[in-house]
Parts: sequence; structure tokens; C-alpha cells
Amino acid sequence: LDDVDSSLFVVGRYLHVSGYALFGDARPAARHALALARAAGLTISVGAASAAPLLAVGAAAFLDWIGPDVLLFANQDEATILTGLEDPGKSARALAERVGRVVVTSGSAGALWCDGGEVIRESTSAVTPLDTTGAGDAFAAAFLVALGQGAEPGPALRAANRLGAEACLRRGGRPPLLAQPLP
Repeated sequence: LDDVDSSLFVVGRYLHVSGYALFGDARPAARHALALARAAGLTISVGAASAAPLLAVGAAAFLDWIGPDVLLFANQDEATILTGLEDPGKSARALAERVGRVVVTSGSAGALWCDGGEVIRESTSAVTPLDTTGAGDAFAAAFLVALGQGAEPGPALRAANRLGAEACLRRGGRPPLLAQPLP
């Protein structure tokens, strides 16, 4: 808890929490950061991180830890674990009802967005992956930057799909800086 600097939680800032921070010893600090962010009125996003730890801790516990009013990033397997629903559109809608906003990624099948209303789907170009390490993180980063620049969910998904695909074409999950600006 001492590593969470409360002076950083001020209006205009943004908090993104990796689910990995909630799966182990860092959980108290991550939950404290979430509480500070809520108290300060920050926008919050959470990455579900990985299917195996989600299975180990259970969907109910994880969803309780992150609370409402967040933007949750989950891949299709993670969304299924969190909802028990295999259809990505249905799982996105169920998660949006619980947490507020959700993006569900489905690899080469693209990604979708739901905020409790319409489910927005965006396809992506299939690539032959060299290494998928970091693709979800690159996707989330591009999506958040695009939203921060005022993009609507559809264009933000397209930008995120593009950077996630780029991450798959290199070892180590570090895509190059985009030559084209995000929407």
C-alpha cells in the first residue's frame, strides 16, 4: 500500500489496472488504487489479464474486486470465464451490465464493444502471428489513446485491432510506433 502515491489521483488523470495486479500479493495495493481513483473521479480501465488466474480466483471475486463503472478489457476466453457465456456478444452485454463498459477481443475475428446498449463489432485483418505476447496490451493502449483523442468506439476498435495485429508480427510484444495516427 505504501507504493501507491495518493497524490497522483487527481482530476484529469486515468487509471489502468492489469488483472495480474489483482491475482497475488499486489491485490491490496491495486484495490487501494481503484478506491483512490473512484474517490477522485478518475476514469478507470482494467485488463482481465489471463484465463488461468481468472479460473483460480473465480469470476465473482474478480468482478467484485474491480467493481462497477470501469472499462473492462477481456479476450473471448476471459469473457467466457467471467460470464459463463461462450458467445462474445452475449458475454460483452452481460459484462457491460455488471461493470459499465467492456471490450471483448477475439483474435483474428476482431473485437467488440458494449456499454449496455448496442454491441459494436469491428473485424480485423488476419495476420500470421510470430508472437502474441503483448498483443492484448497493445490493443488496450491503442483503444485508450483513441478514446482519449475523442474517437467513438468503432474507430477506437479499428485502431486497437491494427496495433494488436502489429504486436503479433514481432517477438516480445513491442509493436513499433504507428506511422499512421490513431483516429
